[in-house]
Amino acid sequence: MGFIYERRHTRELAEFGGLWKVMPIFGALTLIVALSSMGLPGLNGFVGEFAILLGAWGAGAPGGPLGSYLYAAIAAIGVILAAVYILWMFQRMFLGEVTNPKNRGLLDLSRREILIMVPLLVLIFWIGLYPKPFLDILSPSVQQLSAALQAAPDNQQIKESHTAVSKIAARTARTRSSGRGGLTPWQAANQAARSSSRPSAPVGVASAASRCLA
Repeated sequence: MGFIYERRHTRELAEFGGLWKVMPIFGALTLIVALSSMGLPGLNGFVGEFAILLGAWGAGAPGGPLGSYLYAAIAAIGVILAAVYILWMFQRMFLGEVTNPKNRGLLDLSRREILIMVPLLVLIFWIGLYPKPFLDILSPSVQQLSAALQAAPDNQQIKESHTAVSKIAARTARTRSSGRGGLTPWQAANQAARSSSRPSAPVGVASAASRCLA
C-alpha cells in the first residue's frame, strides 16, 4: 500500500475506486498478494493456513493437547472471514468506475517499483509451489518447541502441586506456632513432590513452596 500512499497520501478506502483502469499493473500485483493472503492454493498463504488448520485438527483429536475440534473450527471461520474482508477491500479499491477525480491522473508502477516487488512475488510462488526447503529450516525449531510443550506440566498436575504445597504450608505454620519448629522450604518442596503422583511435579512444587513458606 506504500505505492498508492506515495501518490495520494491517504489510506481511506472511500478515496479510491476503479484503480484497475488507472493502474493495471499495481492492481494485478495487489490481486496476487490478496489471493496469497486468502490462502489460494499455489501461493504461500495456502501453505501456512493449511499447516495451521491441520495442526489444530490433529491437536483436537481425542487425547490430543487441545482435546476438541472447536479450535480448528474457529480457525477455519477466521480464514473465511479474512477472505471476505480482503475481497471487499479489493472490490472497493480497484473495481467499478473511477469516482474520485484525483485518481484519474495517477501513474502506474514504475520499473523501479516493479523491480522491488519481483523478489516478493518469487517467494510467494516458490513457497506456495515448493515449500520443502523452508519447512526443513523450520522443522528443528518446531520439534524442539513441540517437545518442550509436551514436557510441560498440565493444568491437573499444577493443581495437584498447589494442593500439596498448601497442605504442607498449613502444617508447617501450625508446627511453627506450637514452637516445635517447622520444615524449610526445600524440605516442604521435597515432601510435596513425593506426595505428587506425577514425576515432573517437583519443579513446580519447589517454586510454589518457596513462595508460600518464605
